[in-house]
Amino acid sequence: YRAANTHAIDRVDQHGLRALVEKVADGAIDGFRTAGSADLLTQYSFPIAFSVLSALLGCPDEIGQRIADGMAKIFDTTDADQGNVILARAVSDLV
Repeated sequence: YRAANTHAIDRVDQHGLRALVEKVADGAIDGFRTAGSADLLTQYSFPIAFSVLSALLGCPDEIGQRIADGMAKIFDTTDADQGNVILARAVSDLV
């Protein structure tokens, strides 16, 4: 499995990836700059990782946002059933 992962990662344009991460990070920072504080996991780390992975996989932003919303509801557990519905519809639209 390591060779397959290494081969896939080697094909990623590292300069393009860096530019993408910077763009997404700047957007996240702009989003909480006026508040003066942020939850670094929920407002910075998770959104950046999710957005970058979605872009690398070719997932359109709108569907990626729906997937993220569904996953958030599932992990929040307050509305996990609705999260599963949102996630299933988004993945279906992606495929």
